Amino acid sequence: MRGSHNGTYARDEDFRRTRRGSDDTATFGGSTQGSVTSRPQGRDQERDRGRDRERDRELDRERDRERDRERDRDVNNGHEPSGRGFVKRQEFGSVDKGIDLVQLESVLDVVSRVDPTGDLARLSREVVAQRRELWRQLDRRRASEETFEPQRRMDRVLDERRQAQTDIEGAKKHLAHLQDELGFVAREVRDAEEDLVVLREGTEANSREIGQSRHAPAPYLEEESERSDVIAKVRAERELLQNDEREIERLRARAAEIFKQKAEVQREQQTLTEKQRRAEKELSMMLTSLEIERDAVSKIRSNRIKMMDEKNVLQREMMDVSQEKWLKDHRISAPPRSDGIGLPAGAPKRPLQAQRPFDRPKGVQQDDVQRLSTSSMGSRSDISGRRKGVPAGSPADHSFRTSFGM
Repeated sequence: MRGSHNGTYARDEDFRRTRRGSDDTATFGGSTQGSVTSRPQGRDQERDRGRDRERDRELDRERDRERDRERDRDVNNGHEPSGRGFVKRQEFGSVDKGIDLVQLESVLDVVSRVDPTGDLARLSREVVAQRRELWRQLDRRRASEETFEPQRRMDRVLDERRQAQTDIEGAKKHLAHLQDELGFVAREVRDAEEDLVVLREGTEANSREIGQSRHAPAPYLEEESERSDVIAKVRAERELLQNDEREIERLRARAAEIFKQKAEVQREQQTLTEKQRRAEKELSMMLTSLEIERDAVSKIRSNRIKMMDEKNVLQREMMDVSQEKWLKDHRISAPPRSDGIGLPAGAPKRPLQAQRPFDRPKGVQQDDVQRLSTSSMGSRSDISGRRKGVPAGSPADHSFRTSFGM
């Protein structure tokens, strides 16, 4: 591979030397032939060669401009850039790239032969590899740019199309406005012509009536006066038309001002509506919180009533227990068994007159127990009667329960 590159490089060098020698011979040929030809002839040849070179350069520039125009035309038409100029540039770029790599490899090969350690050879290979990678990256970049170029052209075309559509819409609106204005002017002119026709007919009728009358003078003494009268009427109509147009412009300005005020009022209404919505939302949240608090208070009150009922039940049970205990502690003993005459069995019999008539056993009498139970039941019925009509959980109920220890 390196030998082929070296051979190509040698052929390129031979071609350059041969071309340089021919140019030198063509350029400095006058000096070798100076002894044979005269000096003016050499100047004419130099002048002719200069003109030929200028002509060649001008042709090359014209050819380049033509290629550029063809490429721009292809780009504007939406085609890929083609043509011999573009292909030649790509070919020349690849040839230059190959020549540069071959020259670099040959130079680095010569330099690496001088170094006996081999570091220069390794560095040379790395440099060549990096240069190839660089060319490859450049080729990829160029290919990517060529790939995205149609998209960029499409974006530009779309932007131009949108701009053109916007201009067209504006022109259509302006044209519609002008058409409306022309229609309005045409209607006004038609009305004015109709008025003139009516006036002319009326004038002709009056003139005929006056002509038929003997003693009536002619309507117009001269044609000039009639023309001036008609012109005055037309001017008056034109002034009326101008006044109407000014009134229309004033009304349009007023309508625009009212439209602006309407827009401002709508914005203010939207703001107020938003505030009202927020206030309603806050009110609903407050009502919801109040309902929650009310439910909590009602639960607390129901729990309190339940506890008070339990307290009443416990107090009644305690009262019953204490009453039973008191009755148990003060219970009246049962009368002893008697043998039929009121004496206990086995007791010595006494004569009836010897017994005390009012001899009773000690303890609480039965009538006292009955009276105590009756009084307690009466007090309970009195308490329950007093509680009728008092709502549960009210301050009156609370004071009533506190006063009676319930």
